[in-house]
Amino acid sequence: MQYIDVEVTPVISAAIHSAGDVVLPITELAGIGGEGGEIETITLFDDAAQDDALDIYIFKELPTGTYAANGVFALDAADKPRLIGIIQIIAGDYIAITPDSMAVLSDVGFHYGPTPNYGNLHIVASTPGTPTYAAVTDLRLRVAAKQGAS
Repeated sequence: MQYIDVEVTPVISAAIHSAGDVVLPITELAGIGGEGGEIETITLFDDAAQDDALDIYIFKELPTGTYAANGVFALDAADKPRLIGIIQIIAGDYIAITPDSMAVLSDVGFHYGPTPNYGNLHIVASTPGTPTYAAVTDLRLRVAAKQGAS
């Protein structure tokens, strides 16, 4: 069993988002995937303290659709077989850490099987809200997973 902790800072849009927009464009979770495993914890650091709900779409391989930051999220038909699940962060998950905030989902328990060619998982996140981020680096995502044979 191997424990992996990956932190990514995807380039987001520093603008007003509409409900249904992509907030986190296609992002690779380098090191998470391979033989399969379990996502245990997700931490989202929000440097703009928008505390907005997010739907995090998890793909077993690189999606081929267009998921541009601040564009409308529409799951591409070719990506439906690649989608293995959705994890939601809701507004009530955030904790204020003045002047920022963070959401921590513990005991996520999201199990995933082996990925094609033992590659990495990828994510895209959309929002049902209307956040406005001040900088393109306002969101950081940390994912902790255990994977491989025990």
